[in-house]
Amino acid sequence: MLALVFITVVSLVVMTVLAFADTSMKSTIALRGQVSETAAAEGAAQVAINALRKGTYNGNSVGCFGATSTLPLNNFYQRPGGSQDSARVTCELDPSLGSAPVVMPQHALLTFDPGNGIFPPIGLIVAGYGSGNSLRVAGAVHSNSTINLLTTPLAGNITASGPITARRGCSGGAGTYSPPPTCNNGVQVSVTYTPNVAGLTDRTVPNCGTTTGVYTLPPGRYTESAKLSALTKSTCHGGNAIVHLLPGTYFFDFPLFSISPPGIGVWAVTAGTVIAGNLRQGVTLTPGVQPALPGVCKSPVPTGAGWVAPEVDDGVTMVFGGNSQLNVTGAGRAEVCGRYAPNALPVAIAAQPTTGTLGLACTVGFPCAAVSTGLVVGAAPVALYVQGTTMLPNREFVVALDGVTQQMFRGGVVARRAGVFSTRSSSAPPVIEVLPSTPSAPRRTVVYLNVFVCPGSSTCSSGGELKLRTKVAFNDPTGLTVAGARQVSVLSWSLQG
Repeated sequence: MLALVFITVVSLVVMTVLAFADTSMKSTIALRGQVSETAAAEGAAQVAINALRKGTYNGNSVGCFGATSTLPLNNFYQRPGGSQDSARVTCELDPSLGSAPVVMPQHALLTFDPGNGIFPPIGLIVAGYGSGNSLRVAGAVHSNSTINLLTTPLAGNITASGPITARRGCSGGAGTYSPPPTCNNGVQVSVTYTPNVAGLTDRTVPNCGTTTGVYTLPPGRYTESAKLSALTKSTCHGGNAIVHLLPGTYFFDFPLFSISPPGIGVWAVTAGTVIAGNLRQGVTLTPGVQPALPGVCKSPVPTGAGWVAPEVDDGVTMVFGGNSQLNVTGAGRAEVCGRYAPNALPVAIAAQPTTGTLGLACTVGFPCAAVSTGLVVGAAPVALYVQGTTMLPNREFVVALDGVTQQMFRGGVVARRAGVFSTRSSSAPPVIEVLPSTPSAPRRTVVYLNVFVCPGSSTCSSGGELKLRTKVAFNDPTGLTVAGARQVSVLSWSLQG
């Protein structure tokens, strides 16, 4: 009996010890497995961070890792026992935490002509044609000459969110200034800008009907104003043609008068749509379908939450030489996205000095307007959005405003002289706008990385377990994205499961 009891007790003790040992071994194996998976996840995250550091992703390309936002890592981690794990890392942009330097002009609207002489040309004219009669500007307004709120046909008004100033006098008639102007202050604001059009390739314009309705034009020098106008009139694809200007510099060097083909030096956009610059992600141009404006091309000026500064080579600079003009009226629609630069104005439209016969006539009226939307309110276009600075210190700028059509010059306007003909209310959105400049600072791109681990699998293209989530910021010191020169900050590091 004693032997039986002894054997039984010893057996129970041994079984208990073996049970504990088995549990301990299973726990050790499981713990080692978790440690291996954690190590694999952390290694995968570090590989992905280094790939982004050595790349150029800053929110503009389709994917974080080239053409995709998923980085596959097959058989990349070997466990102590010899088996291998695979992983994949997915990337999500957080545009709300990203930032980029933006340079803006000092004034939202600056008229450049100093207006010397006994009877100097008026720097800024605002004329009213009905109820409202206003020009609204987000930013400061200055004229190197005079400001005149015409009383014919009706008094014009000007409303600005910044000061209104003039080097010479201001006349108001029955019009109103808001805020009250500071005139005869003697201040002449100088601007230096010379567009570079050297070495551009001569281009020809396709005839209407040579495509299904979307005409893609490369940068270069264009001389055929009549053929451009033919693409943007009601007879081309029923007024639904789309002209897409690819990124780069365009020099519109139209002769004032030409016989073959007939032309008067004006690209007249009276129908259809002109898009200038690279398209935003997810945007496509479909023949016969007019795209909704704005937001088709990549704006160099912040457009609100989620805006990501484009690359320098995403935008355009449209340069109008000599007597060349752009006139958007009636059913015409256009969006122009200028070229982003972290330390320079994002110039979208520019002009060379006016010379010759037309130059002699520029002291009266607005025959030298490089950009215009009509001299009467009835000519106001359906939509014209200029995303970037309009830089015309040697040419005129004229817009016709009503209460229905959409016109916005985001990034400021610098012009020799400016004329505004309006039936628009002072409560309508601003027509010209500048944002406060962001001090020169690094571009900041923030992403979330999600790491999935597939233990013992040769691939991890799907499935697996989410093991780690991290938020990482990439800073580009100069504002330009330079592969390998990016600074990395890990904002959070969270193990999952």
